[in-house]
Amino acid sequence: MEYQTIFLILVQKIKEILPEVQLEDITPDVSLRDVGANSIDRMDILVSSMQQLNVKVPMVNFAKAQTLHELVLIFQESARS
Repeated sequence: MEYQTIFLILVQKIKEILPEVQLEDITPDVSLRDVGANSIDRMDILVSSMQQLNVKVPMVNFAKAQTLHELVLIFQESARS
């Protein structure tokens, strides 16, 4: 799956759950915490992204991700498996 497609889905989910976040603040080098997502928000963003991407990723796999870029790479790897 394409990097840009996954990134845009993450952006869409962030905007759905955190509508106050400005689009220009959502870049590959920021974390979900950086954009103001609490732990429940982060889980909602990841679960709804998994559903839209039709992949299953153990939540523990996301623990090491520090940025949206790293989240995209985790989703890409899961889509290949």
